[in-house]
Amino acid sequence: MSLKVIFIGTIIHLLVYSASFGFIKNQFRVYPIGGLYLNSFLFSAVEIILFITLASGVFYNTKILSLILFITLSLYILNFSKRLSNHLILVWFIVLYNTILHFLSVPSKEESLNSFIQALFLLTLFFAGFHKLNSSFFNFQTSCGSGSLLQLALLKGMKLNRVNNAFIIFGIYFVVFLECYSLLPLFFDVFTPVYIILISLLIIGFGYIAHIHFSIIMLGCLLSFSNEIAFHLNAQIWVIIVIISLILFRALGNYYNYLLPVLAKFNFLVFSVLSTFLLYVVLDNIYNFKKDFFGIFLVQPISIPLIFLYVLNSMGPYLGVKYEFSFAMFSNLKYNCQNHFIIKRPLLKMKVRYFEIKKIKGVPDSILVNFLKDYKVCHYNIGYLMDVCHIIVKSEDFKNFKITGTFKDSNALITIDRDSLLKLSLAEKLGIFPFQISKSDLYTIPA
Repeated sequence: MSLKVIFIGTIIHLLVYSASFGFIKNQFRVYPIGGLYLNSFLFSAVEIILFITLASGVFYNTKILSLILFITLSLYILNFSKRLSNHLILVWFIVLYNTILHFLSVPSKEESLNSFIQALFLLTLFFAGFHKLNSSFFNFQTSCGSGSLLQLALLKGMKLNRVNNAFIIFGIYFVVFLECYSLLPLFFDVFTPVYIILISLLIIGFGYIAHIHFSIIMLGCLLSFSNEIAFHLNAQIWVIIVIISLILFRALGNYYNYLLPVLAKFNFLVFSVLSTFLLYVVLDNIYNFKKDFFGIFLVQPISIPLIFLYVLNSMGPYLGVKYEFSFAMFSNLKYNCQNHFIIKRPLLKMKVRYFEIKKIKGVPDSILVNFLKDYKVCHYNIGYLMDVCHIIVKSEDFKNFKITGTFKDSNALITIDRDSLLKLSLAEKLGIFPFQISKSDLYTIPA
């Protein structure tokens, strides 16, 4: 059941991105993170095959399906542009391990897969919390935790009073505590029912505030801890679940500012019903939850290097090899780690130069919204920025544009325009370094 919910969450990911950019998204793909730039037809074919394979995987878990899913998901990730979603990395590791188990013909495949998912689930939570141990996240004025809650509250017309101050504190301190606490079950038997309830509510709350697809995938991972799940619900329970879902959908649904608003509302409605249902399943099986992931180290040694790679990926900012898709999401962690409480500088110097935009002039609104709307709070990989500049020049709305800013490793002010596009290094042209955008320690809270 855990794997099925994870696949459903990945399907929702595809639908959410379609709601954001439309079904024909080729025009919004710039400087793919893996250097693989499929044309519109091939990319659409990969998406369709990925969708069909995920939907089939909900009902069947076979060797051929798993292999096709791994190949298409890998192609999709390599061709992903702007910013690779963290949950795709989590799903990629799970699909890879599931494929390996199929080809090894492991007799206890389901138990081994559940153990592997458990380990990745707890590691994901821990690193999400560890990244937040920085001065910017613990600052009410800049914290993504308090800022996200404030944005949702203002969007829903709530007034900022003492009640709001309480959940601002919850959005910072309590979130960090819950996430960092998750590493303890790796070594001690402390995966208690209270923690399961709290972490379930946190995951669902994050979905309403930010990314519903990530929350569904994480809830699917959480189900791997239960070996006895009852899904035979009577009609009365389903009526209650639907009513609660509709209330939450109406009160907390964050389906605004999408290109396809009808699809966005459908996605949030599905999330509301599914998350409420999964919360009921968790509560109904609260005393059946247990950890058994130590078995993967003994039964399937192949899991050890995969978990090691997952840890390395999560430590990317501190190793200095990359910042993106290291589960530094909404953590306010600077790409050079200078604001972190424990690790002040990366082990290695970042090889990709990030560019901080100070001022933009003459850029068409359509391009600004689709490619550079986050420039006030983000730094851009120079390769990505150059690709956007070429799109500006080719745009029908092109006007003489000017982008002024500095490299993060230099104080020299640089101007980018049509006549003076910066020269790229060979590595940047080939797209060798798989990350594009880095969030700065700034977070804009609406006035």
